[in-house]
Amino acid sequence: MKIKVSGSNMEVGNSLSSYVDENLDKEIKKYFENAISADVVFSKEGAHMIKTTIVIDEGVKGSVKIKSDGIASDAYGSFNEASQKAVNQIRRYKDKIILAELKVQSLILNCLMPKNM
Repeated sequence: MKIKVSGSNMEVGNSLSSYVDENLDKEIKKYFENAISADVVFSKEGAHMIKTTIVIDEGVKGSVKIKSDGIASDAYGSFNEASQKAVNQIRRYKDKIILAELKVQSLILNCLMPKNM
């Protein structure tokens, strides 16, 4: 997965970039192995807060995008909050996909089963 890390009106260091790459890639691959890309943007929010915005294109049919935000006093905390929100959204989305597939399979089985008259 391609992860783009950038800063809006601030610089993002190598350690933060590598932290984001390692953690986000690991968390996303639990649910979607074929995720295409993620954009992570750090920006200053107020005097002493950092805001992180994560947008993930998970690469399935229809190109669903997952967006989450996190705000904390440091960049790592802000990223962790936004990352956890994104993972929760992806998990719920994946559960909906699995449930829909099970309903379709159940419907097909009911149609193929002979009915006693």
